[in-house]
Amino acid sequence: MTHHRDDHEHERRGRPGRVRVRGSASRWVTADHADVTFTVRRRHHTSAGAVALASEAYVLLDGTLVGAGGVVAHRTTVALGVRPIHRHDPETGRMHRDGFEATRSETVRFAPPADAGEVLRAIAIAVPDLGLAGPSYGLRDDHPVHDEVRAAAAADARRVASAYASGLGLTLGRVLRLTEPGLGGRDDAPPAPMMFRGAAAKADGDDADAAVLVELTSEDVEVTASIELDMELADHTA
Repeated sequence: MTHHRDDHEHERRGRPGRVRVRGSASRWVTADHADVTFTVRRRHHTSAGAVALASEAYVLLDGTLVGAGGVVAHRTTVALGVRPIHRHDPETGRMHRDGFEATRSETVRFAPPADAGEVLRAIAIAVPDLGLAGPSYGLRDDHPVHDEVRAAAAADARRVASAYASGLGLTLGRVLRLTEPGLGGRDDAPPAPMMFRGAAAKADGDDADAAVLVELTSEDVEVTASIELDMELADHTA
């Protein structure tokens, strides 16, 4: 029995160690598209009237975008919605219906952003009182910077692992595991590994709906990636 335990102890000592590290990288690059959401919002004392006014305004918006040419890369439309509007009567303390509001939104992707000025100015003229949100800048999925950042994150992880191995007088062995945090379903995992950070336009004043967007500038976005790397550690003499 003693000899059997010694065999297991020798086997355990002979197993390679392992190190787990995280690598990260980032790059700034000029965005190749910008998303802007336009919202038509119209009010009337009847729901049918609100719908009619919103539909008229949306037709004008749609017609301007149809004639925009190649600068509009993608469009996503939200269905028309209607809600009652209420006002508070300070004398009675009650809420009274004060008509209806109809809204319809459309998110438009402009690519490249710098070429969107002409159509944005046409929209501002054709559709007054148009709400907007954005722009939100980004990169297409097949942009080469994504793979460049992934490769740099992997190299960073190996560099960190090599530093630990050197400090322990060991060498790096096989790669045992490589994962992107956030893809393993763990509750404590960080957000998605590929992220963008860029500027967003803000309206002058407190009312965002009062903004009039007539130009899109070229903006840089930051693309980041992070990985977790497990590697074997071995003696120099192994």
